[in-house]
Amino acid sequence: MFDGKQTQFRAECGFYRECYVGAAPEADVRWNGASGGAATWVLGQLLQQKKIDQIVAVERKTGNSPLFQCAVFSDLAALQKNSKSSYYPVEFSQVLQQIRTIPGRYAVVALPCVCHAIRLLQQQQPVFQERVAYLLGLCCGKQKSTHFAEEIIHRSKLGESAQELIFRTKNIRRPLADYGIEIRGKKHKKTLYFREDNILKTWVSDCYSLPGCFFCDDLFAECADIAFMDAWLPEYSNDPLGTNLIIDRIGLLEELPRAFTPISIDMILLSQEGAFRNKQRNANVLRRFFKMDGIRRPISLSWIARGEVMSHYYRALATNRPSGPVRMLLNALAKSNQIVWKIADKIWKRKYLS
Repeated sequence: MFDGKQTQFRAECGFYRECYVGAAPEADVRWNGASGGAATWVLGQLLQQKKIDQIVAVERKTGNSPLFQCAVFSDLAALQKNSKSSYYPVEFSQVLQQIRTIPGRYAVVALPCVCHAIRLLQQQQPVFQERVAYLLGLCCGKQKSTHFAEEIIHRSKLGESAQELIFRTKNIRRPLADYGIEIRGKKHKKTLYFREDNILKTWVSDCYSLPGCFFCDDLFAECADIAFMDAWLPEYSNDPLGTNLIIDRIGLLEELPRAFTPISIDMILLSQEGAFRNKQRNANVLRRFFKMDGIRRPISLSWIARGEVMSHYYRALATNRPSGPVRMLLNALAKSNQIVWKIADKIWKRKYLS
């Protein structure tokens, strides 16, 4: 999937070709983005260069539930209007049906779990391989249920008059980590701040995290062509305008105007240390509590995908080696990983889909 001599691999984040730090060159795009506006800027460049025809992303709704939904955008203005984060679950089936029936080149922005599902769908239905031109992933600690949004509205005291919820609003007098959540009612609006209003405690408690997230260890959207995240590093985290870190797995940014600075993969991992510890290292402890409650743990889907990924990795190493026992061993490892992946996939389907 990510073959190439320049492609490297780390167990913590999967494949990567190059890593970057920076923000959107346009001030309005950066200000309206959840962090540095990098994902919005990249999508805008892909549209302008005619590399894609449509963008699949999440949009805010005004009115009754759901507050967010998956939508298709064909112009930059609509995309920028919905460029902030959406800590709210959405479903992709209607949009995927549209991709299946309406020809074009699509760029899809999604969380790691959806990126993984789309990759599996591309294996089963070639039409998605042809039409999903780019898969843009968003770094994800854990997704929240609708109850998280309901608690925010309850704290705002706007009640049933609340019409719209905007996550990750910025304040020039506050660091990015203390971002705002704006609740708009029919007549009034109110902004709650992540730290000042103790929303941080609710967030890290995981009480509103989706159950499936406790079985997932994919933090960096390992199946995406390119992944975006906040730059939680000392030199960037106090900037209220926001800064992005980017993992480029296919060299996409090399084809666009230079707007970002290369950075080491170690700095990327350091910036997400808190989320990495919460999602991957603490996952086994959380799963024990599920087991005590009688909840059976499924075979990790990201683990199954990693078996296939590792087969590509070993094969890529083998192509760079001269003929000999080392190359034979690497090819054998690649083939055995494919066999293990197929067996694990059959076991999972028999247990949980039959």
